[in-house]
Amino acid sequence: MDSSGVLPKTGSKKPRTFAEKQDCPKGNVVVNSVLLKGEMLGAYEASKSLEAEYIRSLHKQIYLFELENHYLRKELGKTGGSDPLLDKRDEDGMKKATTNANAPMTDDQRAELINDLVRKCGEIQEKLAHEIALRKEQMDIFTQDILRLKGEKEMLLKSNQKKDHLIGELKETINTLKNQLVEVEEKFETCKQALTMEVKRRKGLERKIEEKIGNVLTLEMSLPSVDSQLQKKVTFQADELKKIIYNSEEQTLPKYSLSQAQSKLMGEPKRKEGTDIKEDLLSGVTVARRKWFTNEQDFMNGSKPIVRQIGPYTYEQSTCKTALDAVPQNGSVRYSDKNSFLFLPDRSAGLESDEITVLNVGYIAIASNIGKNYLLAKLAKQLIKLFYHSKLFLKKAVFEMIWGYEDPALKVINQFIAVETIIGLYAGKNNSAGPTFEVNDGVEDTTKVGQIITFNGRREMSVWRTSLANRIVGSDGSLFSPFLGSNVNVFSGDVCRSLQFHAAEKPETVYINSVPTTKFCLSKDTFLSPDEYPDNRGFCLDYPDCPKSGTLDMRKCMKGAPIAISLPHFNGADESYRNDVIGMDPREDMDISLYIEPQTGVILQALQMVQINAIIKQNSFFTELAHLKKVTYLPIGYINTSIYVSESVAHTLMSTLIVPQMSISVAASLIITGALVSLVVNSGLLIYHRCHSSQISDGTEENAPLIVECPPDHPSPDDPQASTIDSSLISFENDETLPAVENKIEDI
Repeated sequence: MDSSGVLPKTGSKKPRTFAEKQDCPKGNVVVNSVLLKGEMLGAYEASKSLEAEYIRSLHKQIYLFELENHYLRKELGKTGGSDPLLDKRDEDGMKKATTNANAPMTDDQRAELINDLVRKCGEIQEKLAHEIALRKEQMDIFTQDILRLKGEKEMLLKSNQKKDHLIGELKETINTLKNQLVEVEEKFETCKQALTMEVKRRKGLERKIEEKIGNVLTLEMSLPSVDSQLQKKVTFQADELKKIIYNSEEQTLPKYSLSQAQSKLMGEPKRKEGTDIKEDLLSGVTVARRKWFTNEQDFMNGSKPIVRQIGPYTYEQSTCKTALDAVPQNGSVRYSDKNSFLFLPDRSAGLESDEITVLNVGYIAIASNIGKNYLLAKLAKQLIKLFYHSKLFLKKAVFEMIWGYEDPALKVINQFIAVETIIGLYAGKNNSAGPTFEVNDGVEDTTKVGQIITFNGRREMSVWRTSLANRIVGSDGSLFSPFLGSNVNVFSGDVCRSLQFHAAEKPETVYINSVPTTKFCLSKDTFLSPDEYPDNRGFCLDYPDCPKSGTLDMRKCMKGAPIAISLPHFNGADESYRNDVIGMDPREDMDISLYIEPQTGVILQALQMVQINAIIKQNSFFTELAHLKKVTYLPIGYINTSIYVSESVAHTLMSTLIVPQMSISVAASLIITGALVSLVVNSGLLIYHRCHSSQISDGTEENAPLIVECPPDHPSPDDPQASTIDSSLISFENDETLPAVENKIEDI
């Protein structure tokens, strides 16, 4: 079909005039300008021309669509046959399209078409604006998602880096553990071989014992004849002994038995009140036997332990300060202590050979350190069975409990792990050098005299959990600065911490040998739990699982030993400690106190009472510990240390300080203040002249000059300035009239 016959012909119809195109009624507008009218007519004509051109383009498009439709239908007819009805409909559509394309449009049709186009354009614009807003919103959401995913990606990358680092550390730890496991296996094999050898050795000993028993049985058969011969010899010696005593064979001799004659020669032993004394008829030595625990089996079955107090066992202690070096430019002096002890039987309730029932501390130490490891527990049980015969309580001499005994099981463990093998209240302290102190010499500032700078070369301890608890504050207890305030600090190396003392309110002044002194008592906060005194949280090793008030856990201070200290009989402690042990009877005077002349800082008297307790925990791996309470603080003993100055020292202090002050005028007070520094040193030299009057409490409380040469021998008991220390396994009696130092180690 030719499209030229269908399309409308340009210029075939005369266009209407401007007046004919006016659809609205004419108003009263008067157009005076011909030019304006011409321009308006030109614009109208141009508009009509554009409108006609747009309509023709629409008709052309419709026509082209019809042609394409017709073509497609023909093609469809070629392939699958034609439908007459559809063909007729196409022809009608083509004719109608041709007619519409050639037919002129009226103004109403044109306006309607324009309005329809405007409306459609408006709808399209609204949809387009809505679509743009939606796409913008989606783009914002997409941008936010991208940023969020980017952050998550960075976090994942960092997390993966940390995981990679942790995996590397875990691999290193696993390799280390593997190496340690190999070493432990090797040590276990070595220990197993040692145990096998020990079993063989024990079997050999058992065979030898059986042979000895056979020999003993053989001897028993021959004992009657031997006894008869010995009786004859003993009778003959008794007669000879009687003759020697009375210097005459012809004199009538009294009828003494052999034991009575020995008693006359050796002297009757004096029976001490409250002790259980048995006579050894063979040697004539008096032996006092005591039993500390009275219900060992009931305690292991879950009952409360029943303990009773025995002692005292008194020792004389001499302590000298040995100068190591002095650094004047730093204002410091470095020295160490040397302690020596001498047993005083006349001030003791028994002998050092007394045998008592004591807790097997080695057993408790092993059980408390292995934790819940089954393999280690099995090995520990073998050691306990081999060396202790599975006994929680042992019989030991007083000497061993005080000065120490070597534990066989700990000795074996020490071959693999470094542990303390000697068990004793004063183990390693007799005739041995003590720790090293560096103190301020007070030359530049007298208020700092005696203040500790370092202890064993360290400026602070590494035992406790916080730096505040590890601080080393105060002096070693032997010397204080002049003009004391209401508080003094003392560092004790035995308990690895500093202690604070407060001036007692009543009485404000205590006279010691007529010298006025100020009494300082141990701060009540010392043994409080962190729940009651938060500053003590550094002394709680298992924070926040801390013991109740009244005890101080000493495990780290004592190389892992399960020990805690308290005041005697848990004085001032939580009531639960006393309720768990039968036999506790605390008194108010069971405390630690210092009596110091405040103007010179010289200590005239010190009383120290400290109780040693074993921390026993329930442990199902061990039969002897399986039925105990969860935790029991069981007293082992307590140390009662007393320090007194002699009357001569007190008299010197009175004559050089107190008496002159009563007569001197106020104008001379500045001179006295300047002389006090030399008085402090002179007083110390008088108290410890030639180290013959070392008055020390357990190596921590002393009155001595900073530098003293140690004598080779013990001080003479006749020396008026000599010191004595009463050491006993728990004594509740204190001789207040002793002229020197008493250190009582008591055993409950």
